[in-house]
Amino acid sequence: MHSAQARALAASPADEWVEVGRIGPPHGVRGEMKVQPLTDFPEDRLATPGARWVQAPVPKIGRRQAAPPEEVELEWGRSMISKGNEVWLVKLVEVESPEEAALLRGHSLLIPASAREALENEDEFYVQDLVGLHVVLQATGEEVGTVSDVFDGTGTHDVLRIQLAPAKLAQLAAAAAASSSEEEEEEEEEAEEGEAGSSSSGGSGGGGSAGAGGGGGGQRHVLLPFAKAMVPVVDLAARRMEITPPEGLLELAAPSNMRTTRRENRGRRDRLRPRPRRGINGIAAGPAAQASSDAE
Repeated sequence: MHSAQARALAASPADEWVEVGRIGPPHGVRGEMKVQPLTDFPEDRLATPGARWVQAPVPKIGRRQAAPPEEVELEWGRSMISKGNEVWLVKLVEVESPEEAALLRGHSLLIPASAREALENEDEFYVQDLVGLHVVLQATGEEVGTVSDVFDGTGTHDVLRIQLAPAKLAQLAAAAAASSSEEEEEEEEEAEEGEAGSSSSGGSGGGGSAGAGGGGGGQRHVLLPFAKAMVPVVDLAARRMEITPPEGLLELAAPSNMRTTRRENRGRRDRLRPRPRRGINGIAAGPAAQASSDAE
């Protein structure tokens, strides 16, 4: 790397970081390692020699605080196919053995945010700049929530993951509860007019269960395609995004519309599975065989 390029990658203490790769298992005997690319510019980020930074993952127990990035020197890198997927084979100057490379498995490969190239297209954005944007409805200015992540789209558009604001979630929960109450009243009226039976109590119980299941707190998210028709305004300077979601999309995140799985049910199904006993000749003996043995 030329000295000018090296200076461009120099990081200040207050600089923000951009993850360009995730270090995987070692490869070979000279310290090479596989890296999952997390950038649209892998040739520049993972193949061009020069300064890079590595950061250990946040520990799952103890102090959940990320360690500061450590500077390393990228020696070379090249793309390769591993198990049908494209990965990059990277060699760091400081790593000379597979044992040393294994110590970096799971680490993030970083560059300073200031090293990113300016985007010329007004409809292109860096993912890191979108995360954290304040989201509002364009029609009313009503607060919706915050962008928490951006996923690669399986179709034409990427997908925004929006964490709903507490006020919006409370509004959706109240509307869902009112709708559920109206449906229960209609069901009760129909049951009184018709024949009394188990269907009446079953319908009422189902509505109650849904309402009880939605009473708990917690974060709720909605997924929205990052299309200009649905996200007409992205103002990075104001850290604000205006959206026009399809009708009914936000309501899907209402607590009463969320399906829950109860651990008791799963455990009961496990206990109902009989464990076969082994016979004298190694043949599994079920309940019938055991009953025959008891009769003898």
